[in-house]
Amino acid sequence: MLVLDIGVQGLQVLNQSTIYELVSDARSRITGVYMTTYFVGGAIGSAGGSFAYEHGHWRAVCIVGVCMGCLAAGIALPRPKPSTPVVVAPAPTTAPAPAAMM
Repeated sequence: MLVLDIGVQGLQVLNQSTIYELVSDARSRITGVYMTTYFVGGAIGSAGGSFAYEHGHWRAVCIVGVCMGCLAAGIALPRPKPSTPVVVAPAPTTAPAPAAMM
């Protein structure tokens, strides 16, 4: 249990340090969204675990936990990047015509 707590706290610090590296004007808003999402996720997980225990005891809790872990891993897996970057050519500029000499 101690190792799990250390891992969760370490992840929390890592996530917040990543947030603080983002745009300085939006740090507090992004942190607020992150903490709200973190809280809602914890509440949903607790409710899901309670529901699973009520209907299937520890076996159901373990199945729900494995399914949630697989879902989280699937979401977090890196997606393949395109092999060739898309290059946008700059728009051509037209130079003004030279003035006629009188």
